[in-house]
Amino acid sequence: MLQLVLAAPRSDSGKTTAACALLAAMQARGLAPCAFKSGPDYIDPMFHRAVLGVESHNLDLFFSKPETVRELYARHAAGHGAAVVEGAMGYYDGLGGVADTASAWHLADTLNLPALLVVRPKGASLTLAAELRGLMAFRTPHHIAGILLNDCKESLYKMLRPMLEKETGLPVVGYLPPLPEAAIESRHLGLKTAAEITDLQRKIALLADAAQRGIDWALLEKLCGRPAPAAIPQNFPATRVRIAVAQDAAFCFTYAETLEALRENGAELCFFSPLTDAALPENSGGLYLPGGYPELYAAQLAAMKDNAYMQLRSVDILDVTQRITNILCHRLRSWLALDHPVIIASDLLMPTDLFSIPQGRILGLITAEGSGQSHAAIIARSLNIPGITQVGEDFLKDCDGREVILNATEGECILDPDAAARQSAITCICEMQRQNEELNAQLELPNRTRDGEEFELLANCFGPEDVGTAMESGASGVGLLRSSYMMMPGHAMDEQEQYLFYTSCLAAARGRTVTVRTFDFGADRTMADAYQGVQSSKLGLRGIRSSLRNLPQMAVQICALMRAAAKGPLRVMFPMVTDIEDWDSAMQVVDHCRRKLTERGVEFEPDVPFGVMLSVPAACLTAEDFTVHGCRFFVIGTNDLTQYTHAVSRELAIAEHYYRPASPAMKKLIAMVVDAARKADIPVTICGLAVGNAVNATQYLRLGLRSFSMSPQNLLTIKKALRDADAE
Repeated sequence: MLQLVLAAPRSDSGKTTAACALLAAMQARGLAPCAFKSGPDYIDPMFHRAVLGVESHNLDLFFSKPETVRELYARHAAGHGAAVVEGAMGYYDGLGGVADTASAWHLADTLNLPALLVVRPKGASLTLAAELRGLMAFRTPHHIAGILLNDCKESLYKMLRPMLEKETGLPVVGYLPPLPEAAIESRHLGLKTAAEITDLQRKIALLADAAQRGIDWALLEKLCGRPAPAAIPQNFPATRVRIAVAQDAAFCFTYAETLEALRENGAELCFFSPLTDAALPENSGGLYLPGGYPELYAAQLAAMKDNAYMQLRSVDILDVTQRITNILCHRLRSWLALDHPVIIASDLLMPTDLFSIPQGRILGLITAEGSGQSHAAIIARSLNIPGITQVGEDFLKDCDGREVILNATEGECILDPDAAARQSAITCICEMQRQNEELNAQLELPNRTRDGEEFELLANCFGPEDVGTAMESGASGVGLLRSSYMMMPGHAMDEQEQYLFYTSCLAAARGRTVTVRTFDFGADRTMADAYQGVQSSKLGLRGIRSSLRNLPQMAVQICALMRAAAKGPLRVMFPMVTDIEDWDSAMQVVDHCRRKLTERGVEFEPDVPFGVMLSVPAACLTAEDFTVHGCRFFVIGTNDLTQYTHAVSRELAIAEHYYRPASPAMKKLIAMVVDAARKADIPVTICGLAVGNAVNATQYLRLGLRSFSMSPQNLLTIKKALRDADAE
C-alpha cells in the first residue's frame, strides 16, 4: 500500500495543491486513496473531500494520544490502496512554532511513515540542498524519503534533480509545473473553502494530469510502499438522541472525528443548512453549530425573514453565548424573580429563563418577537405553558400590571377584558379540558367501529424517538418509517450504521411491526447530494427509480434491513413503483442480498415481507400483477397518489382546490387496490396526511380499508372518529 506524509520546509510551499494532485492522480490510477490532515485544520480536508468524494480525517497529536492517532489512521486507511497525510506549516513546526510536538515530523514518527517533502525551488538551487540536509540532520530518524518539486518548470526540474540527489542522497520523485489556471484562492484565514471555488473540479483535473505526467510513480511506490494497516471494527450503540448539525458555506468547520465520536455515543446526526433550510430536522434533541465563515454571510443571515432557522434559533444562540460568557467571566446570571403566578410579556424569552422560575409561576407567555417553534416555545409547551409570539413592540409599551386573556389556540390576547370576554374564556377552557379528557380516554378503548368492525392504527415516523412517542399514543405499530431521514448530505451511511438505526426503531416499537420505506430521496428532501435537479423531482428519479440506478447503495440498505429483521418484526416497502418491471428488478436485488448475507454467515431474516407503496396511478391500476409476482402487502400513499392523480402539487397553495385525497377518482383507485389485496389475501394500509383528517379517514373506512397510518399526534382523534363511524 502506498502511504506517505506530505510535508514541506515551510508554509506556502503548495502542500494542499500537491496533495490534491497526488490524490486525484492516485484515484485515476485505481488506487482508491484516502486522505488525512495533520492537526486542527478544517479547510484542507475540504479539498481532499472534493477530490475523493469521501471524508478526510484529522490526525492531531495535541488533542489525541499517539495510540489514538495510530488507531484512527488504521481504521480509516484500511481497505484503501493509498493514503496521503498532509502536514501543516514547516516539517518540524509544532506547538507554538517552538516545539516539534504535533508537527508533521511528529506524525510521521508516530505512524512510522515516510515523508515526501514538497519543495518550491523559487530563487534558490544549491542552497536547497543545504536546507534539505539541515532538515535531515535536525532529528533522528528524519523519515524523509524523497522530494517533490512544486511550481517547477520541466527544464528547471531536469537541472535540479541530479544535483539535489547527489548533494542530499534523497531521490526526487518528480515535479508539478506552474499551473496558474489551477491556483486556489486565499483569504485572511488561509485558502478559500472548496465549496466557494466554482471551477474546482476543472482545477483538480489539471493537477491530476500534471501529477500523472510529472511523477515517477514506480519510484514513489518503491519509496513509500508499506504493509496495509489491519482493519479495526467500529460498533455504534443504539441511537439515543438526534442531533441537528449545521453544514453549509457559513457553518462548515467540522471534524469527521467529532461527528464519529457523537455517533459512537449513540447520536443520530442530521445535517441541515441555516442558509437555505426552513427549519431544523424534525425531532432534533440537540443542536451543533460548528465554526466557519458566518461573518461573510452576516448580511444574508440577518435579512432572511422567511428562514425559520434564523428566526427560531437566534435567541438560543444569544442565550448560550451569554451563559458561556458569564461562566468564563465568573459573573452571576440574573434570574427572573417572581413571587406569584403571572403571564410574562417580553420582547424575547431565553430558554434558560424558563428553568430559572419555580414551576407554576408562569401562567402564559407573550413575546413581541420570536416564533412558536423556537426552543423557548417548545420548552414552554412541554411544561404546558401556553404562549403566543410576534405581537409587536407596541403591545409591550403599556401592558405591565394589566389583566389579560391569553388564547394560544387562536393566537390572540385581550387586554382589560370585559365580563363577556372573561366568561367566553372560561367556557373555552372548560371545553378544552373536556376534549382532552375525552381523547385520553380513547387509549383504553378497543379499535372497533360502531358496527363492530375492528381496525388498526399505525404511525408515520422518522426515527426511534417518535416511534416511542407513537407507541405511547396508542399506535399498534409503525406503518411508515421514512428511512431517508437518517441519511446526511455528503455521507452515505454504511450497513452497520443503518442496521443500528433500524434495530433502534424496532426496540422503540416494543415488539410491534415496523414497516420501512426504502430510500425516497426527493420526497424526503434529505441526502441532498444524492440527487440533482429535475432528476429527483416529483416526476423524476425518485424512490425505487433512484435506488435501481444506485445498486450498491440499495444493496447496503437491503442487507441492513434483513439483518435488523432478525431482531424484531419488520416489513419493507418500495416507493414510487410504477410497474411490474420495477418490482421484479427490486426483488432481484433482494435475492442477491440474501445470497450475500448467507455467504457472509451473519444473522439475518431470509423471509422479510416485501411490499409496494402505491403512490402512482399506473401501479394502482395493475395492483393484481404485483400480488402474482410475490408482493406481500400494499401501502397506499395518499400524498403522492393524490397529486399524481390530479396533476397538482400538494405544496402549491393556489391550486389547493385540485388537491382532493378523497375525490371520486381517488376513491376508485383505492377501491381497486383494496379489491386486489382482498383477492390475494394480503394486508393493505393507507397512509399520508389525508389519513389524519377524520372525514377522509371515515370515507377510507367505508371503501374497505381497516389499517390506517398517520402522524402520532392524530392517532387519538382518528380513533374516536372511526369508533363513532359505521364501516358499511
